[in-house]
Amino acid sequence: MTFAAHISIGETPDDVRSLFNYECMTRIAARRPDDHFIFIFDKPWSDTLIKSKNITPVLLGPALKNKLLQHYWYQFKLPRVLQKYQANVYVNQDKSACLQSNIRQVMVLEDLAFLDPSNLYPARDRRYLKKFFHKFVQKSQCLVLCNESLSPGMPPSIKKHIRESIHIKPGKPDMQPVREKALTDVQETCGDKMYFLYPVTASTSTQLITALKAFSIFKKWQQSNMQFLIASQLPPGALPLQELSNYKYRTDVQVLYYNETLRPEETLSQAYVCVYLPSTDQPERIPALAAQLGVPLIRPDRAFQYAESGEGSAYCAISEKSIADQMMRLYKDEAHRASLRQSALAMARELDWEESSRRLEDVLTGGKDRTFALH
Repeated sequence: MTFAAHISIGETPDDVRSLFNYECMTRIAARRPDDHFIFIFDKPWSDTLIKSKNITPVLLGPALKNKLLQHYWYQFKLPRVLQKYQANVYVNQDKSACLQSNIRQVMVLEDLAFLDPSNLYPARDRRYLKKFFHKFVQKSQCLVLCNESLSPGMPPSIKKHIRESIHIKPGKPDMQPVREKALTDVQETCGDKMYFLYPVTASTSTQLITALKAFSIFKKWQQSNMQFLIASQLPPGALPLQELSNYKYRTDVQVLYYNETLRPEETLSQAYVCVYLPSTDQPERIPALAAQLGVPLIRPDRAFQYAESGEGSAYCAISEKSIADQMMRLYKDEAHRASLRQSALAMARELDWEESSRRLEDVLTGGKDRTFALH
């Protein structure tokens, strides 16, 4: 049997964005050495990502930088690859499907935020999904849902059919051992003081200034030596820190950049609380790592965010005062912080890639179908 899957690459060749597809399909390939697996990349990949001899990597451009290129890739480029390798089933993770192929297709949905009328997706992407998503669902024999949040604003017909999908929780990301040298560097940066951590990603960078203003309110309310540590995955020039020189509490704000000598695990492991404010609802590595380490998150009060963290996080509106309120409560109420920590650890124990991959394997090989007709 031949399985094909799209594996999305991030900024570097070893940065896998479609974690669910990659982690699950890699494990399924290891368990089924007599089957053939086609990993289709739209960007160059690192050879270290290919774990088994029965996996054939295929580079299929162009890189999916927008919905127009994604449509061209899925409807005109992908069918030839599926036919060339005589794939029996295709697994996607792009809220899309290949309308030009008749092979069995399974659509993996990491979230449903794009179906919410109040979502934060660009207008062009919303128009594209509104036009084609129903067709993609009808073309897919099965939907796999990783986050079960259903927005109150979602159309009832969508909710009904989504509830009939197969729900599989994603596993937790591999966490590298925390290194003493990196820990020492973080401690020295913060002067051995407690800190709120703000991890900067492409999704969270837009709310950094809001978080800094919330920290100002916290410092006015609570005269403590608490620090605010900005740890960025983006390069220095990409951070909106021009105003930091005039920031009243600038001596309590520290900035570090993730690289080969500093990873998220090392900044998270010592954080008092992690302030995580993404502008979009999509899975990222930071929340799962925080849960494994028992670090409470302050995150937006949205359905997707709650479905991902449950009782293991504190929730806020995207406003300076609401964020500051949560900072103050977690600082003053140690019992509340400890409760969030235990809930986060409990949720992390439920996430397991081995179990997730076995459930997906059952879907791919057991002929489980969900037929949808969304109107």
